[in-house]
Amino acid sequence: LVKCCEERRAIVKAETGSGKTAIIAALIAVYDLPTLILVPNNTVLRQLITELQKILIDDNNGLFIGDHHSGHPKVLVSLARNLVKTDDKFLQQYPLLIADEVHHTGASQAQEVIRRNNAPFRFGLTGTPTGRSDNKDLLIIGLFGTIIEIIDHKDLKREGFHPEIETSIHYVGFHSHYEEMEDLLIVNNLRRNQLIIDITRKEVKEEGISLILVRRIEHGRNLYCMLISDPPQGKIVHYVDGDTSVEQRENIRQECREGKVSVIIATSVFSAGLDIPELTVGINAAGGKAEILTQQKLGRMMRPFEDRIKRFIDFYDDLYPTLVRHSNERAVIYKQKSDKLNLIGFPSDKQQKIEDVLREV
Repeated sequence: LVKCCEERRAIVKAETGSGKTAIIAALIAVYDLPTLILVPNNTVLRQLITELQKILIDDNNGLFIGDHHSGHPKVLVSLARNLVKTDDKFLQQYPLLIADEVHHTGASQAQEVIRRNNAPFRFGLTGTPTGRSDNKDLLIIGLFGTIIEIIDHKDLKREGFHPEIETSIHYVGFHSHYEEMEDLLIVNNLRRNQLIIDITRKEVKEEGISLILVRRIEHGRNLYCMLISDPPQGKIVHYVDGDTSVEQRENIRQECREGKVSVIIATSVFSAGLDIPELTVGINAAGGKAEILTQQKLGRMMRPFEDRIKRFIDFYDDLYPTLVRHSNERAVIYKQKSDKLNLIGFPSDKQQKIEDVLREV
């Protein structure tokens, strides 16, 4: 907080679980100015408003924290797309700008809102300030300022704020010519999908909550239909995508805290910023190589809960050269971020190759 106040503009590299919401609340309280908070999606929007209202007290009993539907709150939490058509006068009423998950502000609408807002005090928070595949990191740094790293995941784990995470990568292999790689080899790959479901059913028996992350809606619905054909007894299975309302998403978060949910299957709307400490198993069903998104998915497991070891599960897609390269890149990230990395079901020659890749990390 002191460093931010000294710099006036900065990007805080704050790992998942290190207290980003508390930092945001502290900045709002210390500056005591009309504040605009940009968030990447409606899940984070509703979650952040809920948590800030628990921390900050409105002594004036007026409209204090709200979204763009609330009128004119002192602290406005919004998506860039909801502000892009507002006039400059409205945006410039907020001299304090805070961007939660600031790595998302490389998008054109967010860039436009930030420039037109032209706030003298600007702060961004994220666990992944660098690594965008489009190299827009420099644009974000240009708008928000220098990167301040407050603590890394190893320190958080040592101090008890991160659980131990054990990551497993399951080998999936067959060779095929391909035309529509993602559709054929991931979304509608029955063998791969059945492996995901089998792993999920096993994890449900351990009385935890599994989060299965997909990229495409069709893939999520495929897995949901497979799972509810024989649903876990006594617990709820949810499917979430962009059409799921903000209220429904917040209700799901509360149901997890009450122990009512066993599995959530979700698109990228739950890949970043989601705060559910009760999650015990994360499953990356989507494949892909994006460095930031992979770290954000793994970050969903980085909130401690009852001293449980959290598990994150991925798949080594030895199905086509591009998918192999993506799998290798994800494995490197897990090697860097996990306490333990397991290689499961690999043929000996394939395991040797991935071990050679990881040995260089």
